Amino acid sequence: MATAAATSTSTSTGGDGGVVAESERLRDQLKYHDVHALLDSQPNKMDDFEITWRLARAHFDYSETLAPAGKEAMMRAGLKITEHMIAQHPTNPTSHKWYAVLLASMGDFLSTKERIQSSFTIKEHALEAAKGLPTDSTVRHLLGRWCFNVAGIGWTERAVASALFASPPSSSYQEALSFFREAEKLEKPFPRNDLFIAETLYLIGQRAEARTIYQQLSHMDARTPTETDVKKKATEALSGKRF
Repeated sequence: MATAAATSTSTSTGGDGGVVAESERLRDQLKYHDVHALLDSQPNKMDDFEITWRLARAHFDYSETLAPAGKEAMMRAGLKITEHMIAQHPTNPTSHKWYAVLLASMGDFLSTKERIQSSFTIKEHALEAAKGLPTDSTVRHLLGRWCFNVAGIGWTERAVASALFASPPSSSYQEALSFFREAEKLEKPFPRNDLFIAETLYLIGQRAEARTIYQQLSHMDARTPTETDVKKKATEALSGKRF
């Protein structure tokens, strides 16, 4: 998943202004462990929505800095928080956004059957979030990733999907690109989104444009683990792909 956008629209009121402001300041400084520790220590963390959704986001951010075992545990804990958000605030699009983000991020830790079963749930909640958050780049990127993954599903996964559902999930790289382009308009720079634009362009034959984006990403000044990963993958693409 992408590094999630720094803000999220909420329809609820309240929020401990001092804690919220401090968590945002720490996040701007890329101190994800400190953000998580601060929010997780709040006694009202599951009752004050402005703290709760930021705590869910903190689980996502912090997980991106951890080794696989710690990452999975952090994401599962974050997913439980978003399930609480859905139960307590079912009409708030931010609840649906972070539930979809955390569930989608669990993909590497799920079986093929579990990934396919969760795919419809991810899309359902991402679309619900998109309706209420029309300027949220993370949601558009997430929908693009969903389309990208479904478009590239392998034969084995297609067979499992056909056995599980009368109408298995379907999409195309063109549909994925349209969502990535929407995200690009809403947030720039957005390195991981740019990487997926390049990947998608390469797969649909627009390789010159893909190469330009890979080159730009390979020379960027990486500030976070996510950006470091994007830079590494772009560099590998330039040396490993045919243009």
